[in-house]
Amino acid sequence: MGSIKKGKWVGAAVVLAAGILLPAFTTPPPPQPQRRDFNIIAHKYAYEPSVIHVNQGDEVHVRFSSKDVTHGFFLEGYDVDALSEAGKTGLLVRHPSETGNFTSAQEIVFKADKKGKFRYRCSMTCGYMHPFMMGVLIVEPNSLFGQAMGLMIGLLIAGFILVWPSGKSPVLVSEGVPA
Repeated sequence: MGSIKKGKWVGAAVVLAAGILLPAFTTPPPPQPQRRDFNIIAHKYAYEPSVIHVNQGDEVHVRFSSKDVTHGFFLEGYDVDALSEAGKTGLLVRHPSETGNFTSAQEIVFKADKKGKFRYRCSMTCGYMHPFMMGVLIVEPNSLFGQAMGLMIGLLIAGFILVWPSGKSPVLVSEGVPA
């Protein structure tokens, strides 16, 4: 392998390593955990608000109520299920993996300890469009985005380094003609 080609591979490896490692060191520290309060109102066939944003580590308090019929609130990934009857204060809350029994409560409380995007959906059949009644909890920061962007930029630059012409013109050898 020629020294120029070897240099290209080394340069590409350095750029790729920088693309992987730099985002890990440049991602800002997460904000301090805080209490976050939300009022989520359920009605056929939607939640208001349908998207809520919190930071990882926040203590989330959800006051959940229903406008029209009994609706549920099942939050995927957090083992929380709640029911709210129309016109009644308070709700029934359970943790399906623990006991499975509903207990009376005024609000849903949990710690947002996992990063990512989690759906909440109605857990009580409320009509023909029930399967489409969903909302989203987004727990930030999403450090994977910064790492993925760094990796993509590193791969792009490494690809340019590998395919960039070396500056030497190729030697043409014709058959039967000495060089």
